[in-house]
Amino acid sequence: MKNLQNIDLNKNELQNARLQNLAAAPESPVEGQFYFNTIDKTMYMFAGGVWKNALYSYTGETFTTALKQKLDAIASGATKVEKSLTNGNIKINGSEVVVYAHPGSGTNPHGTTKGDVGLGNVPNVATNDQTPTYTVATALSALTSGEKLSAAFGKIAKAVTDLIAHLANKSNPHGVTKSQVGLGSVENKSSATILNELTKAKIVEKLGFTPAQINIGADADKGTATGSKIVYIAADTKKIWLDNAANAWVQVGGQDTIAWGSITGKPSTFTPPVASSTQLGGIKVGENLSMTGGVLSANNNPSSCLIKQQRFVATEGQKTFTLTSGYYQPGHGGLSVFINGVKQSSGIFVETSSTVFTLKSGVNAGDVILAEYMQLINIEPYPVHGAEHIAGGADPIPNATGSAAGLMSNTDKTRVDNLYKRIAAFAVTTGTTSAYKASVPGAALVSGTMIILMFNAANAANATLNVNGLGAKPIYYKGAAIPASRAPANAVIQLLYDTTQVSTGAWHLVYSYDSNTTYSLATASANGLLSKEDFAKLAKVSAAEMDCIAGVTSDIQTQLNGKAASNHGNHVPAVQTADARKFLRNDNTWQSLPAGTTGQTGIVQLNDNINSTSVAQAATANAVKKAYDKANHSHPYIATSQKGATGGVAELDAAGKVPASQLPSFVDDVIEGYLSGGKFYKESAHTTEISAEAGKIYTDLSTNKVYRWSGSAYVVISDTIALGETSSTAYRGDRGKIAYDHSQLKSGNPHGVTKTNVGLGNVPNVATNDQTPTYTATTTLSALTSGEKLSAAFGKLAKAVADLITHLADTTKHITAAERTTWNARTKKYSADIGNGTATEFTVTHNLGTQDVTVMLREKASPYEMVLCDVQITSTSAIKLLFAVAPSANQYRVTVTG
Repeated sequence: MKNLQNIDLNKNELQNARLQNLAAAPESPVEGQFYFNTIDKTMYMFAGGVWKNALYSYTGETFTTALKQKLDAIASGATKVEKSLTNGNIKINGSEVVVYAHPGSGTNPHGTTKGDVGLGNVPNVATNDQTPTYTVATALSALTSGEKLSAAFGKIAKAVTDLIAHLANKSNPHGVTKSQVGLGSVENKSSATILNELTKAKIVEKLGFTPAQINIGADADKGTATGSKIVYIAADTKKIWLDNAANAWVQVGGQDTIAWGSITGKPSTFTPPVASSTQLGGIKVGENLSMTGGVLSANNNPSSCLIKQQRFVATEGQKTFTLTSGYYQPGHGGLSVFINGVKQSSGIFVETSSTVFTLKSGVNAGDVILAEYMQLINIEPYPVHGAEHIAGGADPIPNATGSAAGLMSNTDKTRVDNLYKRIAAFAVTTGTTSAYKASVPGAALVSGTMIILMFNAANAANATLNVNGLGAKPIYYKGAAIPASRAPANAVIQLLYDTTQVSTGAWHLVYSYDSNTTYSLATASANGLLSKEDFAKLAKVSAAEMDCIAGVTSDIQTQLNGKAASNHGNHVPAVQTADARKFLRNDNTWQSLPAGTTGQTGIVQLNDNINSTSVAQAATANAVKKAYDKANHSHPYIATSQKGATGGVAELDAAGKVPASQLPSFVDDVIEGYLSGGKFYKESAHTTEISAEAGKIYTDLSTNKVYRWSGSAYVVISDTIALGETSSTAYRGDRGKIAYDHSQLKSGNPHGVTKTNVGLGNVPNVATNDQTPTYTATTTLSALTSGEKLSAAFGKLAKAVADLITHLADTTKHITAAERTTWNARTKKYSADIGNGTATEFTVTHNLGTQDVTVMLREKASPYEMVLCDVQITSTSAIKLLFAVAPSANQYRVTVTG
């Protein structure tokens, strides 16, 4: 059925409605049009000439093409170079490699001081152990961002001292009067005094006669006057009545209502103050509101909504997150949660309240949580004002009729009436399996009529249905006459009457009822409760990953739980003692790794010796490097076979000397001594000179150098050591001297180390009392947290001090405990559970002593929605709730306020 005009529901709810379900966008859309896409399960809105996702629009981080190109540029098997935690090292393919060895030792080889790195004024004390000194300020003053800690703590100390004294002052430190708290007309009398004034003698004294009786109750309950001379005190209207004569109650005291025209001296106009959270006054019509004829209305267009996002950086194990810039409606699918850019299913989190959601599992520290939610504008009609325009309200709008407008237009009333004729009630069929009958109140043979039936027996093929005696019509299923048993016995099925396919009319099953109630379990080769392909996927899920699966059925859960059963090979073997040489084999048993050999793969021990001949050990990278350097040395090593051999080279004995057997034939002797001044001596004191002779070898014991006598001088014949930077050369003396002098430095900053180099780049060179933390005062009061940054702590302190200064200067917002008790007692409430599964009427005794009450009824189970039923205010102590269908046991919760 198509409506060719707009339907004005006059701000009433359209309940249990659903959007149009389509596999593709409808043709010729208009701005603000909605539909639900059955393919991608998303709600779309036509806005700005295009269809837009009305649920969410993810704008998080993306993996760019540039990042992918960088990753693709890394070749397979490339050398991996990493930062090492060892000073002077780097890691190459996981191994530590020394690239620089500092000549000094220890953590501070140069004795660098904090002054050398620009931190001479900073004490060596942890943040929590710093002890700033200060002088308490003489007067309260606000904290200033950037001021020194000594000044800030002086102000804080003054504020804390004054606050302690203020809290201990119980004698009305603000000088608050009873008028300032709205009690200016209340006399300062004790309850005993008031009771004394209400004695029978006092009442007799004021009346001038003795009443026959004094009764107390609600004004409406005083009954009809008979002339009994009874005095009746109305507790609700505060009036005192006298039964003076038949049908003549006379007010003799108490409060009364004075006609506005009888008040003299009243102002002709009154300008109310501007309303605030603490001041009753006038308001202006703001955004999304309208004012017509004195009625304030909120925009209830369902297309008027705000799509908002809030980003959180999680702490370790965090589950609960609170929205601070808006809210959503729980239970309506308006919240989406992304973890590190990945959208989560609704089963991963719980919509705790309109501003809070809770993850079922904690996340890691640093995880980025993005909450995207839809905030509707005026999600339901304004409850208090709307009540004034229905029957019993201060300004009731009459119900609409087919000829006169009211709570809706008369045109819409006619349409709703016609629509109602197409929505019939529930009924149980009678008749035979091929010719059913049903009595459905309000049902008519009009296209679009919807009924719900319980079939008394399984249908025969080509069955018919006669509703309300209007004639038998064929029952169709999927465009053809219904096959046998499509509607099983006791099945509850929805049917739609239509004349499109069958011109004389037919009842169409709205959905297919599957009579099969027994399903086989899926296997790797056969479909069942799920497809065999999905079964294979689930078989790969580990037990640890089970916790991440939400919303599975009990049958699937049984399959998942069986992953650790004995018929699956016991995937969890017995616990073993920690041993890095063991592994879990694919037959679920622990096995030890074998030792590696030239014929078998296994564990291999490393060997750093380049002369090793082992075939079961592997050379380290260091041994390989040494062997490589040796093989490629600019002075090739001498083969062992050439040592001491003819045509080879001479050897050195244990004392580092050439054996006599390998000396040249002309050498007759080797003489040891000490060379000094071109002469050899027997003693190191150079006392006895050794005569120089040709053909002899002279060894200087002080230097181990070997000489021969040339006839005029001793000539060195042993190899000298060349300069270089290897293990077989001598280092340059000038450089060695520089390095040695450098290593002996105990002060200064020879490397020009900065405070950034030692990890203190953010630390100012300021003493504790001279530090000037910057901050922004918070907007609300909150408690200090141990370990939080000074900028955050001072932001809270600044707010606290500012509020304290304002608080101490305030003379109108504080009342005594007794006055607060009196004020809080003005309104009371009573709550109770409703429902027992059988009754449709419930009397709730609240004993609030008034019929001026407000009644609120809600569900006891999530999402705790408010519900409506008929309410009767039967007396000053009780109300009656009436339901069309008996609620289940404790299904609802009622609250009476008065």
